Amino acid sequence: TLWEGRKTIVKTTLIFMALGLFVAIFSEKEYTSTTKILPQSSDAKGIGGDLGSLAAMAGVNLGNVMGQSGIPPILYPEMLGSIAFQKELLQTKLSIEGQENKVSYYDYYLNIHSPSLLGYIKNYTVGLPRLLMSEIKSMFKNPAFGSSEEKFVSVSEDEFMLIDKLLGNVSVVLDKQSEFVTISAVMPEPFAAAEMVESAKELLQKSIINIKIKKSLEKLNFIKKRHFEKEVEFKKAQEQLALFKDRNVVLNTASARITVEKLQSDYELAYNIYSGLKKQLEACKIEVKEDTPVFSTIDPVSIPYEKSAPKRFLTLLIYTFFGIFLGIGLIFGKNYLVKVKKKLQIN
Repeated sequence: TLWEGRKTIVKTTLIFMALGLFVAIFSEKEYTSTTKILPQSSDAKGIGGDLGSLAAMAGVNLGNVMGQSGIPPILYPEMLGSIAFQKELLQTKLSIEGQENKVSYYDYYLNIHSPSLLGYIKNYTVGLPRLLMSEIKSMFKNPAFGSSEEKFVSVSEDEFMLIDKLLGNVSVVLDKQSEFVTISAVMPEPFAAAEMVESAKELLQKSIINIKIKKSLEKLNFIKKRHFEKEVEFKKAQEQLALFKDRNVVLNTASARITVEKLQSDYELAYNIYSGLKKQLEACKIEVKEDTPVFSTIDPVSIPYEKSAPKRFLTLLIYTFFGIFLGIGLIFGKNYLVKVKKKLQIN
């Protein structure tokens, strides 16, 4: 059966070989840069214990401050889905060949980057509906999704399209066994790929730190304000007591003694409150440091000088095998249809 249909196999194989050769030649070059980081949570028995001892020597009781802290690493890849994170990543400055100054990812793909021939074909075939929708929306002058209010994140039409591309260029993957977080970026130029990975890593660490220390930082800022207020009150009570004593060196009258006792009482109360807030302030500073996640870089960012795609020989090989199997499938499928047709005619 295969021998009789050999012409079909040869034709489909040659067609797909030609198609594979076209894809291999005209696909855009891609360079992939990666880095691996290991998030570390605070250890209450290690660092926390040492800080607790030092705090106790200073008269600061940390209470429940020293405990296990950290954000589950499984949530790290979810950060890439944050609109705010994506908008910041779009502003990553890249070193592009032929450009005197660094340009943002947003400007590069919007104004500078020219897709390959295959990219043009893809844009005007598979991507044609998206282009048409984009043109229709621009006609109605809908510049942004979301609200102009500050509490909402606004995304423009261009940003919306570029975010979709960004998610194809940048990836954050967690190895659940080792808990390594791998950050990768694919770009048409090697230096730009390394810069995207470094930017994604810094933004990820910054976002995680901000989330983790948000509560303790708010507490620290609150204590700072109260500490400043009570410091002013303490100094004022201290000055009033000193000034009264200077003016009344010899306290001969009962009213003078009562006044000085009242001023002394106000001074001691202000001092006790001020001193207590000062201890709380130190405890909060330690808490912020304790809550700040630590990231160890296992595999630093490097510039990839060998392209990761297209793998021309592998592409040609895949298309060739697909053509062979498709030809075989057509032959057996044709024979099966002939048999079914004969059975229907007999019945």
